[in-house]
Amino acid sequence: MFTVAIGDGLAEPVGTYLGKKKYVVPSWNLKNRYVRSYAGSFCVYFFALLFIILYRGEFENPQEFWTSALLFPPIMTLSEAFAPHSMDTPIMMLVGFSLLYEICAYF
Repeated sequence: MFTVAIGDGLAEPVGTYLGKKKYVVPSWNLKNRYVRSYAGSFCVYFFALLFIILYRGEFENPQEFWTSALLFPPIMTLSEAFAPHSMDTPIMMLVGFSLLYEICAYF
């Protein structure tokens, strides 16, 4: 929730005002293209990693923590980058919750 609320919430203003370098990603149906900035995407990555670190005590073992720290930030960043503009919040929530659930269930 924190990654979506803060990371994704700040990604657009950070990308708009500080994002000089942009990249284009295709939509899921490959008909549309979305312009994203590296600064905005880094914002999502940074806060995803920050919140995993801040909540490290909630993980039951080091394997859960390290797997989450390695997988969660890039997967959340990619899910935000490829999601349609108006659908990025529910997609990030679904991806993030599913990923953390699977990590915690597996380890």
